[in-house]
Amino acid sequence: MGRLSGQNLDEFDYTTFEQVMATNVFGPLKMINAFLPSIEKSTQKKVITMTSGASSMGRAPAGGGGVYFYRISKVGVNMGMWIAQAELRKKGIIVATIAPGGGRGVDTDMVRQFLAEKNIKLENSRTHYTPEESVTEMARVISELDPSHDGLPLNVDGEQLSR
Repeated sequence: MGRLSGQNLDEFDYTTFEQVMATNVFGPLKMINAFLPSIEKSTQKKVITMTSGASSMGRAPAGGGGVYFYRISKVGVNMGMWIAQAELRKKGIIVATIAPGGGRGVDTDMVRQFLAEKNIKLENSRTHYTPEESVTEMARVISELDPSHDGLPLNVDGEQLSR
């Protein structure tokens, strides 16, 4: 996610922006590139990348504005994986992006840091998935992916992430 203090209209830290983009966009593309020969030989032929509900352009940003770099990077990885799905489909490879928390979020250190910096209280443990709940649900969604998947981002519940 990067330092939040450098991701506001009044203060952009472009070094952090480059680091976030390298991690969240370039990294997944490089992973496909590096592992493509192995993916082609595998039995499942699936590439899964983590996205975020923060990439949704169909709902207001949680906690108001800010967090530009993280949100932009997740939109970028969604586009990159969508393009990869279109290219790799002919090889029988399924490419998907999944938001681990959907609209609820996941109770992680990153989320807690974000909420603390925005002075938002984590209401209770039921408002967010536990990491274990999220992983269980994502594993189910991944196991159900088939060649009909269009490459558009999914929520942890398997539904398309709102745009």
